[in-house]
Amino acid sequence: MEFKRVHEGINCNCIEDANENNADLFARKVGDTKDLKERDFRTHYERGKLSATSDCKEICGLRGLSFEIWSDASRADLMKRYSITSGIQPKAKKQLFIFKIKENAGLVKYTPEQPSGYNAYHYDFFKEDNFTIELLALQESYAI
Repeated sequence: MEFKRVHEGINCNCIEDANENNADLFARKVGDTKDLKERDFRTHYERGKLSATSDCKEICGLRGLSFEIWSDASRADLMKRYSITSGIQPKAKKQLFIFKIKENAGLVKYTPEQPSGYNAYHYDFFKEDNFTIELLALQESYAI
């Protein structure tokens, strides 16, 4: 796998401590849709958001796609969290996708400490240079 796009123009190793994970399920809030869409899986960096600092943790956080691990341990807590944020943010994304990452799609890194606070289930996903949405396999979805 190649990660030239993740590292373009920076002196950080964003994929250090990241690994391929094709076994676990992951969750991400998306727009009101029934299918996986590229637009719902773009990183902050891909949407033009750049870091104001030279801090590698922040830079890499913007270049990774945020989502949570979906498991028996996380399911109830995440559903509660997503329901609360949907209730207080009327324009919030209304669908929760549960998916697997296919082989050679990219690497995941456990990143519980984010600028918005600690989230024990948070991961960053670094897309391989040839990533397409077809490299994610939708398992189930929930309206929230």
